[in-house]
Amino acid sequence: MKTPLASAILAAALASGCATSGVDYQAADRAGETGYTETRLGDDKYRVTYTDKGDPTPDRVKDFALLRAAELTLLDGNDWFRVLSRDSTTREESDTVTTGVAVTGTNTQRRCGLIACTTTATPAYGTIEVTPGRTEDIMSSSVEFVAGTGDLQNPGSVYDASELRTFIEDKYDL
Repeated sequence: MKTPLASAILAAALASGCATSGVDYQAADRAGETGYTETRLGDDKYRVTYTDKGDPTPDRVKDFALLRAAELTLLDGNDWFRVLSRDSTTREESDTVTTGVAVTGTNTQRRCGLIACTTTATPAYGTIEVTPGRTEDIMSSSVEFVAGTGDLQNPGSVYDASELRTFIEDKYDL
């Protein structure tokens, strides 16, 4: 026999499991970390950068920069935005692991004969072993844009912010 409470808990668990897409679209904690950063350059003018670490794809990085541009446009009460410039970069970051310690010192050896003793000192060397760690691709896309309201000026070169936001959110199941 099912109780309403058990049914509600099951429905909530299923809904929360379906609500996450596994895509990391969020504000970055700091520049260079996964997520978006934004800079206001003037009235209705911004630069947005989206950075993705680990397993980025060029299309997703560019789409998420455009998505944040659409969100900012709508937050400011505008309808559309025109891209003034774009820039994309890819770099590789790798860790190295040090597994040894360099030790220097002296090995001293004393030999004595019938008449005298001799002492010999030789340097002692330690070794450092460096092994490569994991390698991570870091991809960034920046968009500088100006936003506006009302009729689209030259519709071929501007984005409708609401339509673009819906399209990208649907594409990535956000």
